[in-house]
Amino acid sequence: MKTRTDWLAFLASNQTAPLIASPPRFTPMLAEGGGQPFDDPAWWFEPKLDGIRCLAEMTTAETVLRSRTGRDMTAQYPELHMVQELVDQVNAVIDGEIVAFDASGRNSFETLQQRMNLANPRQIERMRAQIPVALVVFDLLWLDGRDTTGLTLEDRRELLRLVVEQDDRLQLVTWVEGEGNALVAAAQTQGLEGVVAKRLGSPYLPGRRTDAWRKIKLRDTQDCVILGYTPGERGRSATFGAVLVGAYDGGTLRWIGQAGSGFTDQMLTTVLDQLRPFVRSTPAIDDPELARVKGAVFVEPEVVCEIEYAEITKGTKKMRAPVFKRLRTDKLPEDCVLEPVREVSR
Repeated sequence: MKTRTDWLAFLASNQTAPLIASPPRFTPMLAEGGGQPFDDPAWWFEPKLDGIRCLAEMTTAETVLRSRTGRDMTAQYPELHMVQELVDQVNAVIDGEIVAFDASGRNSFETLQQRMNLANPRQIERMRAQIPVALVVFDLLWLDGRDTTGLTLEDRRELLRLVVEQDDRLQLVTWVEGEGNALVAAAQTQGLEGVVAKRLGSPYLPGRRTDAWRKIKLRDTQDCVILGYTPGERGRSATFGAVLVGAYDGGTLRWIGQAGSGFTDQMLTTVLDQLRPFVRSTPAIDDPELARVKGAVFVEPEVVCEIEYAEITKGTKKMRAPVFKRLRTDKLPEDCVLEPVREVSR
């Protein structure tokens, strides 16, 4: 176990280097889904934050915020533009989550959505005053010209703890050692989305989904790519009735159901606007059942959304009682991997 003195020596050695290398462009490491609560002293457990994944690229002059797809989000969150002032570094790349909080102080993606996708600077400033965001950080990929991804989880976290000074803009994630069941119970009480388990001794693997990180969800949700939509009736005649959604199962995109509930009037319009540029005459996948959906309008599999459901049937692998939760403009279609879930026979 390294001591604080060891890490201070590591940091001091970087400051004396004649040339400080610039970091490469990283992509985030991803967690496997379908994890169950457990206790194990060889694991750390931390809250699963409900926000936008972000890699913060820091120099002494500025912070650039990049989404998991590499998009520059800095202008959308101006209160985070100078958080490098709180980090002792020449250059660094830090992994974290941009989050917002509702009126009760709880982490809320619905609240954050009001800040997402804004482009007008005046509107961004107005919403910044109403809904400030914070960057909650949990990993360190680069520090002062050195790649830290090969260090162990605990060594990366210790370095992060040493160089970060926290305030309302920049916070270090909380975690517990070994007691996953207790944190899951606490997360459930507080209405959080879930818990992430991380194995001690594990390196950071950019761009890879690995069981060294495991998502333990407290509700059944699935990231889906929209394959089409059905005609709307009565009050929805100008928009649509339900979205037809799919996910990748063993590398193959499959239709896994349709969701017609959970939409506000505004969201119906927003989703339709997103889908219209991608309309095609036939389904994007070879599924005779999908092709027979009456009146369906099919689209290229480009738009990602999140669906909450009761369960997935064992025989058909279709979602039961699916409810639309939100668009996920921060995710790619290939991120929509069918997660292991409770299955029932139908």
